[in-house]
Amino acid sequence: MKKSGFDEVESLLQDVGKKIELLMEKAAEAGGEVKIELEKKISELRGKQTNLEEELAKGKEKAEKIYQEQREALEPRFQESKIHLKNALEQLGLALESIFKKK
Repeated sequence: MKKSGFDEVESLLQDVGKKIELLMEKAAEAGGEVKIELEKKISELRGKQTNLEEELAKGKEKAEKIYQEQREALEPRFQESKIHLKNALEQLGLALESIFKKK
């Protein structure tokens, strides 16, 4: 099964979250200036991750809205096509019935 673009991004964000957790563990083991610098970078990364998650949610919402609008706009055409297809199949059935009755 192929992942959608949104699924791939969500998967990447989850991976980033796991890596941030690993960095936090390493920062806890570090000492002094290194620990302070790592905590600062981790904080920045978490902020960027949160921003990306928010942008992803907005993108998914926008894509869903566009999909629904298009679906609603095309629904009458689908219904009309369905009626025409049903009529065509009925006519084909009658034609085949007529052919086989003649034999």
